[in-house]
Amino acid sequence: MMKLCVSMLSLAVLFGCAPAIVVIEPISRTSRIAIVQFADCTEILATDCGGSGKIASDAYSGVFGAPILATENDPSAKSFDLLILGKVLNYNNGIPLVGRYNYAQIDFAVKRISDGKIVATQQLRKDTYPGLGKSTPEIVRWMAEDLRTKLGI
Repeated sequence: MMKLCVSMLSLAVLFGCAPAIVVIEPISRTSRIAIVQFADCTEILATDCGGSGKIASDAYSGVFGAPILATENDPSAKSFDLLILGKVLNYNNGIPLVGRYNYAQIDFAVKRISDGKIVATQQLRKDTYPGLGKSTPEIVRWMAEDLRTKLGI
């Protein structure tokens, strides 16, 4: 059994699906959520960072049916229960036929407005899809769907 667990963890690290989303406190299904515009990645060697924050914000907004706020201090933020704050760390629109795969790496936190507490987080997540079937925006959308599932909303 231990070998199986170690093998599964090795595969998770190899294929970029770790670390997992950490839900610190349960979230109400009726929570009103807003997305704070994600920051673009700043990876020096990446050519696809420009606009990556908007692409990620739009994906999370679509999945959660939530508006996008320009900043955490937007006056309308107080009308929501939770804010999703994020930063794109790396973003690549690949060309799979030449071995350059689509991938995205995003850090985020879910912050409760009433007390400022972080109720869910994820750091250094990198997801990739080595085939021709998923674009980088689709990978980011999948990451947002994964968060929604883990939050139970």
